[in-house]
Amino acid sequence: MKEGMPALRSRLAFKVIGNFVSFAVSAALQFLIPRTLGPQSYGVFGFVTSFFTSVCGILDSGTSTAYYSTLSRGRVYYGLVTVYARLITVLSLLSVVVTAGLLAVPTLATAIWPGVSSSVVVLGFLWAISVWWGQLVEKTNDAMGMTVPAERLRVFFRIVLVLLVLGAYVLKILDLKTALLLQICVNLLMVFATSRKVVNELKIERSVAEVSREGAISAAPVFWNGAKPLIFYSIVSSGVLLLERWVLQLSGGSEQQGYYNFALQIASIFVLVTSAVSTILNREFAAAFHRENHDFIVRAFHTAVSVSYWVAAGMASFIAINAEFLTHVVAGKEFASASIVVFVMSYYPVHQVLGQLCGVVLFSRGDTSYYRNIGLSTSVVGLLVVALLVAPRWGGGLGALGLALKAVILQVISVNWMLHGVVRRLNMKFGGFLLRQFLAVCSFTSIAFVVQKIVLSWFGGVGFVSLAFEMMLFTLISLVGSRLFPLFFGLTKQDLIWINTELAVIYRYFCKLLSSREEKD
Repeated sequence: MKEGMPALRSRLAFKVIGNFVSFAVSAALQFLIPRTLGPQSYGVFGFVTSFFTSVCGILDSGTSTAYYSTLSRGRVYYGLVTVYARLITVLSLLSVVVTAGLLAVPTLATAIWPGVSSSVVVLGFLWAISVWWGQLVEKTNDAMGMTVPAERLRVFFRIVLVLLVLGAYVLKILDLKTALLLQICVNLLMVFATSRKVVNELKIERSVAEVSREGAISAAPVFWNGAKPLIFYSIVSSGVLLLERWVLQLSGGSEQQGYYNFALQIASIFVLVTSAVSTILNREFAAAFHRENHDFIVRAFHTAVSVSYWVAAGMASFIAINAEFLTHVVAGKEFASASIVVFVMSYYPVHQVLGQLCGVVLFSRGDTSYYRNIGLSTSVVGLLVVALLVAPRWGGGLGALGLALKAVILQVISVNWMLHGVVRRLNMKFGGFLLRQFLAVCSFTSIAFVVQKIVLSWFGGVGFVSLAFEMMLFTLISLVGSRLFPLFFGLTKQDLIWINTELAVIYRYFCKLLSSREEKD
């Protein structure tokens, strides 16, 4: 395992950089698009893109997860790439036919996509397909250990996207269709560039028939064993997500849809910072389980969970306490009513990160049945909660706030259920993980609340300067507190040692990288 650590650190470093760039790009897009479109149009944007994202989830049926886990096991399974690519092509063409058929019947189109024009439906479909393809190619890059060159390309295209959207904003031509079209074009170009990287690096085109035949035969049983338990679950969970947003569209209209989508995107931005860890560890865990390296898995899982949760809880608490000001700054006065939704959804990424890491272990072990059972149970319960909280005819009529509450509450329950099963399988203690979760969120939220009150009393109001000072003070107190009282921030002393060690290693790695480039110049 030690032999692979430099490569692991290299991939992890570039993945973190790529995710930080994605963080910056998403933040820029969140500043430009909602503010320009307003709640109504942004609600349409959110509804149509989430609708077809769920459709892609149904088409995917969890097979991409099994595909990634199988491919991560080694080069012997690389023949699966071309076979899986053909399957995705067939499914994509099938979705084109079905969508075109539904749009050809105006009554059906109006019922399925209320308040959305046919042209926007088509653009929303293309947006979701391009994102889905991009995710599949990214999984292929990561599973094959090609994270570094692929992330360089993604960083380039993400910067291009921001520049294009910014240009449209400056020229005052940024509307719903333009926003969708620009993202579709950049996504497709990025898919082409990164997929060519796979073909060129591995020389698949030279022996496509041979690799496809031999590799696919050896990969088929492993892939099917991983995918089989997930197919029904993925269809149900994606269908439930689709119905939830459809219910919100019917009951609350595009405005409530816009509030929820804005809050969800804010929450999703911060997942990017920590998701790099789970993405890279998935490949390492799959290989470790194949070698039966139990000690590495236990140590890596404990550290990854503690550190990722620590980062996510800290960011979520700061965003939640400052939700009102951030909503006003990012989206403008029209989104003022969305601040309470942003407050609730700020805590969504905390357990989403934890769920990703639990999923890494379960998928690497091939234990997808347990994951499926939890997902099916919470999906069904979630739909009932949506009916009670969101729909005015049957429940509370809370609209976007109701859907946000459902998302966070069900996330906490399902992830801890999953965590309990994972730690039991790894012969670890669940109580410690649960206690550190509670202490971390309480500690970070309390610090954020107190710091905000102190800074507001000093500056007399909220502004960019006061927010920047508040963020620095919050970060300083949190870091010092984590060092002095690690338990109250969800860490152990071993986690602190690991953080110091890895930061030093990554720092030396980048110094070496910069010095080597200077020598070449």
